Amino acid sequence: TRLKTHLIKLGEWDEARHTAQAAEVVEDVRAANAQAESHGTLGSGNTPDVTTMFEDVYEQMPWHLVQQRAELGH
Repeated sequence: TRLKTHLIKLGEWDEARHTAQAAEVVEDVRAANAQAESHGTLGSGNTPDVTTMFEDVYEQMPWHLVQQRAELGH
């Protein structure tokens, strides 16, 4: 709100642009949510193995992550 007020005072922003931008952001978030839910949710859909959270993060997995993965029993 403070930034919006400041930009309006500078003449760089206005209420109409703000309303339009807010509506666009809401639509973007809804679209992203729908796309994410198409892969499943915590309550439904394909649940990947928990150990996959350790994959493709580091070229060589740090020791503490190796230990955490081992603690999962995998």
